[in-house]
Amino acid sequence: MDQTAPPSEVTPVESKTYPGPFSVMANVFIAPTKAFEDIPERPVIWSPLIAVSLFAVLFWVITFDQMLPVILAAQGAEGVNPDDLGAAKNIILLSMVAIMPIAIALFSVIETLLAWAFGAVLGGKSKFGAIFSVVMLSGLIATVGRLLITAPMIAMKDTIYISLGPAAFLSDQSYNSVAYAVLNQFDIFGIWGLIVLGFGFSRVFNLSTAKGMAIAFVIGGLIIFAAGYNSYQPAP
Repeated sequence: MDQTAPPSEVTPVESKTYPGPFSVMANVFIAPTKAFEDIPERPVIWSPLIAVSLFAVLFWVITFDQMLPVILAAQGAEGVNPDDLGAAKNIILLSMVAIMPIAIALFSVIETLLAWAFGAVLGGKSKFGAIFSVVMLSGLIATVGRLLITAPMIAMKDTIYISLGPAAFLSDQSYNSVAYAVLNQFDIFGIWGLIVLGFGFSRVFNLSTAKGMAIAFVIGGLIIFAAGYNSYQPAP
């Protein structure tokens, strides 16, 4: 009688399936913890960077006619009629469009490095790509929100002084101030983005939600402050 034992069956190991970049970006708005779940193992860098840059550029294009007088005033040309600029008007727009993605990438790299250092102080460890992914993904909140809500309001009211945050409570005389420029960045979309950023930092640093929020509001808040200060333009 054949006593040979039958060969043991080997259970195949299934490879993990990761969500695509568009699914991750969509989840940032509706399920942020799910969006960041796989980021430590599979960062999503280029898609949100391109998306944030594109949405920021579209915001500038939509609101350019309202922005232009303020830009001219900042350059000492407040007496110039924008309608008389001709081709120079297009050059100004193209220069801003070209600068925007570079500025976004630069600020995001700085924010990533600062978060990396602060996270280490709090006992967290992560990789640059994972942290940068969280920064860019959370940045979608503000850029999409302002593109869909704030930009149309600016175009309809024909003024850049539209705020959905604490800057709305400042007096009209405060428009021409650094305080308004900074507080205008802390609108509903900016705060929402900081909260999402906190969930992301908690995941990639493997820290508590409280520590993730601390990193987000300290480092992200500083970056938003710097962005607001940098965007300050004296009113014409």
